[in-house]
Amino acid sequence: MISSVGFETQEVTVNQAQLNIVLRQKAAEMDQVVVVGYGTRKKVMLPER
Repeated sequence: MISSVGFETQEVTVNQAQLNIVLRQKAAEMDQVVVVGYGTRKKVMLPER
């Protein structure tokens, strides 16, 4: 079972070592997703760019 927010859930039969999975977007549901981020980091803890 493959699932992700904003994409259709798919059931995949595993019968080989490598899988190629294409996610199909559910555009109608993307307006229901709200992302909220809170937090602080010291500059020494941030990865360098």
